[in-house]
Formats: sequence, C-alpha cells, structure tokens
Amino acid sequence: MALDLLTEEGQRGEVKHLYRHDLESFMWCFAWISLRYDNKVLLPWGLRPLDEWATADAVTCCKKKGHFQSDGKRPATLKDDSAWMLILTSMNVLFQRKLQSRLRLQSANALANSQESESESDMDDFLAEFTGTPAWAALSRPAPSQ
Repeated sequence: MALDLLTEEGQRGEVKHLYRHDLESFMWCFAWISLRYDNKVLLPWGLRPLDEWATADAVTCCKKKGHFQSDGKRPATLKDDSAWMLILTSMNVLFQRKLQSRLRLQSANALANSQESESESDMDDFLAEFTGTPAWAALSRPAPSQ
C-alpha cells in the first residue's frame, strides 16, 4: 500500500486515494515479492527481509517501508543485481516524487488543508519516471535464448 494511505490520516480516510497510490503500491509489492525468493524458490520465514510488512499495523508498516526506502541497504538474500537495481531505483523515484509533492504544497502555503489531484498526464509522467530508468530498461530486455 502507498505510504500516504498507511499514515494515521490515511487510515482515517483523510487522504484522497489517487491513481499514483496504485502505482506506488505496485512498486512496493514488486519489492516485497522480489525479496521473498531466491532463484525462484520461496525463502524460509526469517530470511525474507520484509515479511513484517504483512503483519504490522498500518502506521508501523509505513515506518518500516520508510526506513527500507531511505536505508538503501541490499538484503543479503537478494542475489539478482538487476532486480535490486530496479527496487533501489523505484524507491528513489518514490522518495523524490514525495519530496516534490511536499515542496509544492509548502510553497503554496497549503500543507495543512490541501487535497491533491492528478490528471492522466500526471500518471503518465509518474510511470515514465520508472520506465525511463536504466534498471527498468535492463529488466525489459528479452532474456537470451537458452
């Protein structure tokens, strides 16, 4: 789930659900699923670094995701360089997008009472921030023939 929706305000329904929250949620799911497996085999409990996201309350999950996002430390269980680069790049895109949103709201002196909106082009631009990265391009290339 998107970080905005995991906050206390989000849990009370005070955060407007936007399409960008769905894209952000997808990226969080991609990270969580990618780190549960090694060479297509599900890792045992205790070796899956993000399992606590599934069992924590919403606000705690938000904090854990924020720490994961800012830490940038590769879990020892992930051996796939291209998957890690996509996860790391995606977390950076999400962080930069959130920072830009906060700055925009503060510059408008509307932080406390603003409800964001978005257009179709906003979503296209947001998706392009992911698909335009070298990490995304690397994973998008067809695998060599076996």
